[in-house]
Amino acid sequence: MPPDVDDRATAMLRQALPELEDRYQQLVADYGEELMPFLVFNELADLVSDLVYQPTEEGEALTERSCEAIEAVAASDAPDRFELVAYGFIDGLGPDAVSRIWPWLGLTTKGIMTALQAGDLDPDSQLEQGEGPMIGPE
Repeated sequence: MPPDVDDRATAMLRQALPELEDRYQQLVADYGEELMPFLVFNELADLVSDLVYQPTEEGEALTERSCEAIEAVAASDAPDRFELVAYGFIDGLGPDAVSRIWPWLGLTTKGIMTALQAGDLDPDSQLEQGEGPMIGPE
């Protein structure tokens, strides 16, 4: 029996980023009913990494839209949004890719990064409001 999963965060990504759909369908083929949202966020991190290491004008626009989609999830009420953004997306990118997309990251996403770097990922109102100290890429 597949786990009971709330996939609002995944649905938000798929709606905002039709370019992710082929990768999503491959994940469905690979994992079937066992597909978890974390894997979709990690796949988006792979896509964004590909785009930042092989930059094109089209890729830059998609990278920016990807960051906007991540910010929309981070600022939403989707369950596990902070963990999905932190561990599925940000950790999946790696520090160099994060530094390349830093200008496009939203305040809530940057707040999650700050908490992740401090080892204090706690979905309190401070992160929900996108407040708190901002730590740029090193």
